Amino acid sequence: MRFAPFHPHNTGEKAVGCSACHGNPAFLGFGQHVLEGSSIRGTFLCEKSDRKALDGFLSLDDGTVTSTAAVTRKDSRPLSGDEVRAVWAVNLCIVCHDKAKDKIYRKRLDTRALDDALHRRLLSGG
Repeated sequence: MRFAPFHPHNTGEKAVGCSACHGNPAFLGFGQHVLEGSSIRGTFLCEKSDRKALDGFLSLDDGTVTSTAAVTRKDSRPLSGDEVRAVWAVNLCIVCHDKAKDKIYRKRLDTRALDDALHRRLLSGG
């Protein structure tokens, strides 16, 4: 099976919302899946190999991302484990900061910022 990566930040009128991609492993290439701790187990699998998804090209085992198919575009590659974690980390911010124009996206995201007094209060429901 071969997959062709695409430019992820579509800004057209019919683009899906930020949280659809940043919160759904299928958008990153994991296909139908079940999250299990630091692993993602595919659920639509090849009958000859229970480790190869038929609708995705990535697997995650104990925090390590592995590509299970060829990537067809020149100079393209699957995301690394750190890159996958960074994509999902943005989902923590999207809950409140749902517009790409929000000033927090003009600098490198720091999820440790969630530990400040304002975010602790908001996250505790207070």
